[in-house]
Order: sequence, then structure tokens, then C-alpha cells
Amino acid sequence: MKRLAGTALTIVGAVMLTLTAVAIVIAVRSTGDGSGPTPARVDRSVDPAAVTNEVIAFFAGRVDRDPVDFASYTKLGEAYTQQARETGDLSAYQRADAAFRQALAIQPDDPLALAGLGSV
Repeated sequence: MKRLAGTALTIVGAVMLTLTAVAIVIAVRSTGDGSGPTPARVDRSVDPAAVTNEVIAFFAGRVDRDPVDFASYTKLGEAYTQQARETGDLSAYQRADAAFRQALAIQPDDPLALAGLGSV
């Protein structure tokens, strides 16, 4: 039961971390100063690949600062997988594989990293 609760908390934490990163990117891109979007100023022509690149940079920075942050390695792997889908760059799958494997080296039973590794 404790393991299930720990897994659930890990998943919730990873989802919250991702949502926070996306919110930061949206807030900064929409106004330039991080104060939040204004309907008249929202740029609907934002390139999704550019947003993915920003998410990659965000999580790459997190793992540089904290090399045992398995959740950030998992999110980095997910972002690389998205990059491969958006751009057709197959080498992004190799980077995703490496990120998922690093997450699993730190936390061997991370369900999100296991699922991500299975997807690449």
C-alpha cells in the first residue's frame, strides 16, 4: 500500500511539475514579463516546436542543477519524444531514451519513465 501511495505521489508530482513548466512558458511568451496573458495579446501563431524546445531547455536546466531529479529526467524524455514527433528528427528519440534510462537508474520503479521508455 505504501508503494502504491508513493507511486501515486510521484505521478501527481510529475504532472504538477509539467503543468508548472507549461504555465511559465505560456506566461512569459504571452506578455514577455511573466505577468500573465491578456486576451488581446495572446499570440496564436506560436510554433509548437518552439514551445517544446523551451520545455526541453527548462528540464535540461533542472537536471543540470539536480542530477538526481528523476522526475525531471522523465519529463525531459517526454519532451524529446514530443520533439521527435513534431520535427521528424529521429535522433530526438535517442535523447529521449537516454533521459528515460537516466531516470530509471535513479528511480528504477518510476512508472512514467518505464512507460516513456516503452514508447521510444
